[in-house]
Parts: sequence; C-alpha cells; structure tokens
Amino acid sequence: MTTEIYGGFWRRLFAFLIDKTIIYALSITICVAAILAVGLGSDIRGIVFSTPDEMFGRVGAFMSFCVSLSLLTDMLYFTLFHGITGQTPGKMLFHLHVTAASGGPITKGTAFLRWVGYLISAFFFFLGFLWIAFDRKKQGWHDKIALTSVVNKSNKPAATDSPYPEENKRIPAEPLNPGSLNPDPADGLNIKPHPMEAAGINPVADDNEDEENLNPGSYESEGRDKQ
Repeated sequence: MTTEIYGGFWRRLFAFLIDKTIIYALSITICVAAILAVGLGSDIRGIVFSTPDEMFGRVGAFMSFCVSLSLLTDMLYFTLFHGITGQTPGKMLFHLHVTAASGGPITKGTAFLRWVGYLISAFFFFLGFLWIAFDRKKQGWHDKIALTSVVNKSNKPAATDSPYPEENKRIPAEPLNPGSLNPDPADGLNIKPHPMEAAGINPVADDNEDEENLNPGSYESEGRDKQ
C-alpha cells in the first residue's frame, strides 16, 4: 500500500517557480494584447516626446494596469486550478496535490483563501514560504490559514512496502475463543482426568514437597541441630 507523504520544500519551490513563469508569460501577453486592443499603441511616440510629467504619468498608468492585470491573473490561476483539480501545472509535474487538512479536496473558496495567504507569506520577507522547510507537516503560513496540506502523490511505493502486492495484504487474525481452552465433551474429545486428581490429590504439590525433602540444605541444618 502506498503511503502519502507531505510535499517537501524543494519540490514545492520548483513547482511554484514553474507556475510563476507561466503566470508572468500570460500576464505580459494579456497586457500587450489589451494595450493594442484599446489603441494605446499609437500613443507610444507621444509618450517618448512628451514632457517628463506627462511621460511619468502615462508610464505610471501603464505599469499600474499591468501590475493589476498580473495580480488578477495570479489570483485566477491558483484559485481555479487548486479549487477544481487541486493541482497547478507545476504541481502536476512534481506529483503534488493540495488537499484539506482532513484529507479531502478543497473548494474554490478555500483555494481563494489560500491565495490570500500567499500574499501574507510573501509580505514578511517570504518567511511564510520558508516555514515549509521547518514545519513537521510541511505547511506554510498560507496552508495554516486555509487549513490545507500539500501531499506527494507519486506512484513510488513507500520504503516499508513490498514490491509484490500480494505481500502487502494483511491477513486478519482470528479472534481467540475462550471455549477452545476448555474442550467441550460434545466436540468428541474424551479427556480423562489424572487418577490422582480424581482422588483429590494434587501431584504438583506433592512433587514440590518431595523436592523440599531432598534439599541438601535441610540435612545440614538437621546435623547442626544434633551437634
């Protein structure tokens, strides 16, 4: 049986970098397409030859638009992928899966809350992400906020598993029947008591008395008494 383990820090880091690369590529593509769609491309020459105040104003508006679009793309990317499949393309490559702390799938609301946790984890010098390397359950701050875990869903068997599936099957032990310790005559077992037990004599007790009588120390004590 394959045992689920938590996704490690480096595996999650590489998956996150792949996702961020995809998001930045999408954001730049959408940003350029939006600029061309609204006709701002014809104002590039006017921006270059305008006064410094006008140039900074237009560049600031352009950067604000691109940053807002990138943030929106980031939110939709992680919320939809995690909320629908539990995996982003980066996590799929590394066999990682986001689940609830109880082990079940997460909802889109939980995925959005987890994305908000991303902002908190990154705000304090990315300490919330570094927390994964030292946490026992490999949870970052965003995982603790949304009550989620990231597990490794790779198909590799655990170290304690046998490569042969039939050896991994556990055979349940049969319960002990107290009646089996005392045979029932109805079962066809005719066990006769010892003749001495039938006469009310315990052969074990008699043997213990004989051993005491044969103890050499007893003879020595008797000899000392006679002297």
